[in-house]
Amino acid sequence: MKTLNFMTAPQALNKIYRYHDIITSEHNLIKNYSEGADFFDIDSIQRSAKKLGILAKYQKTTLLEIGQLCSPFMISIKNGQWAIVEQVRTDQVTLILDGGDMGSVDTSDFSLFWDGGVVTFEPAVESEKGFGFKWLISAFLRHRAVIFQLLLASLFLQCFALVTPFFFQVVVDKILVHHNIDTLILLTVGMVVVSFCDVSLALLRDYIFYHTITRIDASLGSKVFSKLMALPFSYFSKNSVGQILSRVRELENISQFLNDSTVTMIIDLAFTLVLLSVMYLYSPVLTMVVIASVVLYVVLLSFNVPAFFKNLDQQFGLGARNNSFLVENVSGIETLKSLGIEGNMSRQWDTILAEFVQVVFKGKMIQARGIQGVELISKLTTVFVLYIGANLVMSGGMTIGQLIAFSMLTTNIMMPVIRLAHLWQSLQKARVAVVRLAEILNADEESQPKQHLITPKKLEGKIELEDVSFSYLQEGPSTLDQVSITINEGEVVGVVGRSGSGKSTLVRMLNKLYQPDSGHIFYDGQDIRHLDGVWLRQQIGVVLQDNVLFATTVKNNIAMGDPSLSLEQVIEAAKLVGAHDFIMQMPHGYDTVLEERGGNLSGGQRQRIAIARALVTDPGVLILDEATSALDYQSEHIIQERMKEICSGRTVIIIAHRLSTVRDADRIITMDQGRIVEQGSHQELCRSGGTYAQLYKQQAGGELCLVDG
Repeated sequence: MKTLNFMTAPQALNKIYRYHDIITSEHNLIKNYSEGADFFDIDSIQRSAKKLGILAKYQKTTLLEIGQLCSPFMISIKNGQWAIVEQVRTDQVTLILDGGDMGSVDTSDFSLFWDGGVVTFEPAVESEKGFGFKWLISAFLRHRAVIFQLLLASLFLQCFALVTPFFFQVVVDKILVHHNIDTLILLTVGMVVVSFCDVSLALLRDYIFYHTITRIDASLGSKVFSKLMALPFSYFSKNSVGQILSRVRELENISQFLNDSTVTMIIDLAFTLVLLSVMYLYSPVLTMVVIASVVLYVVLLSFNVPAFFKNLDQQFGLGARNNSFLVENVSGIETLKSLGIEGNMSRQWDTILAEFVQVVFKGKMIQARGIQGVELISKLTTVFVLYIGANLVMSGGMTIGQLIAFSMLTTNIMMPVIRLAHLWQSLQKARVAVVRLAEILNADEESQPKQHLITPKKLEGKIELEDVSFSYLQEGPSTLDQVSITINEGEVVGVVGRSGSGKSTLVRMLNKLYQPDSGHIFYDGQDIRHLDGVWLRQQIGVVLQDNVLFATTVKNNIAMGDPSLSLEQVIEAAKLVGAHDFIMQMPHGYDTVLEERGGNLSGGQRQRIAIARALVTDPGVLILDEATSALDYQSEHIIQERMKEICSGRTVIIIAHRLSTVRDADRIITMDQGRIVEQGSHQELCRSGGTYAQLYKQQAGGELCLVDG
């Protein structure tokens, strides 16, 4: 057999996606779905396929069955590599190999390297239905084997529930009357065995149930976080952190509802029909009393549902407001303390907390009325059953044993009904939670799988804007107004202007955090609308005025854009921005764990690590948005000294308030009220005497903008 050049999983997967008209790259597949080509496993394949709107199914099969599969599909090789099957014939299998080469292999040789694993691909069926209770039901219905096991276990448990009343009936009506000790011993032993079987089966049912519910719970939690990460930036700008956190925390109410044995309780309720049939054989009259009580339960709970649902809606609204207030005050504690208004904030918190507690109290009382009403009906049912049953015993219509058995069966019916009353609050909370979570899960993602967005291999760095306009408010003034710029590859461009001139908005447009209302943005001739936003931002290094560092090691913070980077690459980026020396002075160097938001670093140190993070992936475009405005003189001087090296080989856009930062740029663009009012070099703008010259004069304390030389 000739030598075959097999592929890595990302290589094979990239070819499969191109067959389905999805443009991506091996690099992006590795970066987004694994820690390296060698770690790209079945889970990575299926996650990437799901994200791109493809259904990937892995299975173990045989050579006889492989011909029935829809090609092309991937096969796993015994050495861990992959190949693509293009066609299967009786005696030969045609493969797509590394580099796109085709190779035909005899079926006898095929089994020598194939390990039996196959991944098939087909377009995912797009669901028109959003998230709701139907999603939870369908998620549970996927586990059909589990449902069958639960039903079977419940059937046996209900049969055991019939044994105990019958035992007491026999003891009272037969054994006590005839003093038959041998029969009593036999029945007692039988009841002990039944009790052990009952408890063991109930424990097994709970294990199966909770194991399944935990998987559904984890799946939903993962779905919510993945959805949050896929939402556009505009979603987070329109919704406060408190509102988003409140919606995410609704997972707890859904989890509580799922874990309250709700499903098993519903199954038990369904089996009450069997119990009612048995009870009817004992006494039709008493059975009608029990049925009437169940109807009263339903009527009582139905009356309470609207009021309780409205109350839960109020609780969510006030809870979201409380969360927003708390997050805002904790994150801004330095400002609050510097103003000395801690007491004022505490009083405001007491006011909104009191309002929230009052609404919660009303909800508890609505719940209490419902539960106590159910308890009252239960007690009255017991009284009526005993009264009517006693009359039937005295008239010879029932035996004492039958009355005791009927009373026990009544308890078996009432228990799930009373449990339903107690779970009623959990059910209503789950209803509200589903609605709130749907506001996240049904929101439009930044990019849809069927858009087939382009992910070129590398961003070269030419940027063109043609008549770009944008407004944050639909009917509001334009933040950007017909902006047209061409920035050539490798050019260093400064963007200056007064506050509110549209500089930072321009950065967000270039980063595809927002889409233009009109006009076009091009990268290397490709319209930004056709470029994958995640890929684009991975190609662009962005440093903001206030960057967030995470509570992980210094190395992980710098290499966050590409965790596969080596320590040597991280150190090289840190040296480039003058961060290496102070990092090495930290207790564990690059393995030092930072506090939340980099609290154990100075502002200058945080900013230099942020700049290193932007540079470590060697981006084709670097955007510095007021990146040095908050630095001390020494830190800024270190960055400015290295600016030429930082800018080398890439397109650089410097958004600056301090004009000295952009003085040496190839070109300076001046913005005012969302428009470009002038552009040119420092010398050219000084000569023109326009807006740039005026800004320079203001910053220089009245000195004129002088031209060098």
